[in-house]
Amino acid sequence: MTERSRVVVRAIRIPPARRTVAGPVLADPEAGYEDVYGSSDGVGASPLGVRAAYVAHLTPEQVQQFQEATNCLTVEPDAELTADLVTVEPLGDVAATAGIPESAVRAWMEADVAGLTGGGVRVAVFDGGISPAVRARMGNRVVASRNFSGVDPGADGITTDHGCMVAPVCVPPGSGVLDAIISNDAGSSRTSAFASAMYWAVQNGAKVVNYSYSGAGASTSVARDAVEHAQTNGVLVFASAGNDGQYRLGSPSDLCRQLWAMHSSIAFNHLTGLRANFSNYYDDGSGCAPGQAVLSLNKDGVPTRVSGTSFSSPLMAFAAALLLSASPIPTVAQVSAALKTTARDTPSPKREEGRGRWSVRLAHASLSAGDDRPLLRLGSRDSAPGGPVHRLQRVLNEVLA
Repeated sequence: MTERSRVVVRAIRIPPARRTVAGPVLADPEAGYEDVYGSSDGVGASPLGVRAAYVAHLTPEQVQQFQEATNCLTVEPDAELTADLVTVEPLGDVAATAGIPESAVRAWMEADVAGLTGGGVRVAVFDGGISPAVRARMGNRVVASRNFSGVDPGADGITTDHGCMVAPVCVPPGSGVLDAIISNDAGSSRTSAFASAMYWAVQNGAKVVNYSYSGAGASTSVARDAVEHAQTNGVLVFASAGNDGQYRLGSPSDLCRQLWAMHSSIAFNHLTGLRANFSNYYDDGSGCAPGQAVLSLNKDGVPTRVSGTSFSSPLMAFAAALLLSASPIPTVAQVSAALKTTARDTPSPKREEGRGRWSVRLAHASLSAGDDRPLLRLGSRDSAPGGPVHRLQRVLNEVLA
């Protein structure tokens, strides 16, 4: 029996009569085609216009047929990404009245700014689902839920408990929640699920998306399409840098190099001010946030300390959601620029902190002053860590502090 591989076929959608790949390939029941965008077969029905993407299980010969087709863009593996979780330390109910994010974490991020509650901002959590106990404890309105995992979430509505720990540190008290289940019961997620959930989140009014998963390879084209779609529609995306302790950014967080709407998170210890030794890092990372011994909830709603870049990413999303509730309401591009250009230095080496430690207070002050800082958010080599604009940025941040 010929071995099949799970791939994503990206193509220009054309009417069946004009396709160069047809017949046995498209009719093969074992291929199990799934439309990533959830659109019909009609031309232009996809959120990306005439571009289409399908998950399929293809033989090597079928892959080659698609690659040779005139309307084929790419045939790539449907990458499997893992949740970035290091440790879980149950606390019982001793911290039942503690706020989440806890005061020490909020202080590190300078997140307590009058008037910033996240009100009116919808935050999408792409993860293993949020249990009833955690939903009740959070108190946020769940605007919509959908399962993209391909597995049954069970009676408690979750595939893993990872999302239950991520959501409480991700969503400000005034924000609505979009609960997208993208993880299977083994704790991994496919790029196709990430892409499908992104189109759903945009359609349901998300302004912030958190995806605490990462992979070792470069991001695929379908992941880039998804983030590009989010960027076009005014949505900020946050993803984990990864937990390998290596000098690299995991995918899809590495898309921060190409798309300003994507943000990679490096995990720090908010008590020492140093990078967590498990966290991946890179000079051009979007910034850092607490990710070691962070207070959250387990699936039963019981306070728990957790570690991993899985938790620095949602805390950065939390910061963005707070700023998006400012008055007057800023654009997502302004919020993204303000957070990155007002980031503080840390005691860790520059290459380990990326842009630096995000500060809601400094970013809010920048927004209130109407300071878009265009030169500092171009993403050019001059504004990269160590470049002249970056050095000027550091001086300005210290003056503002």
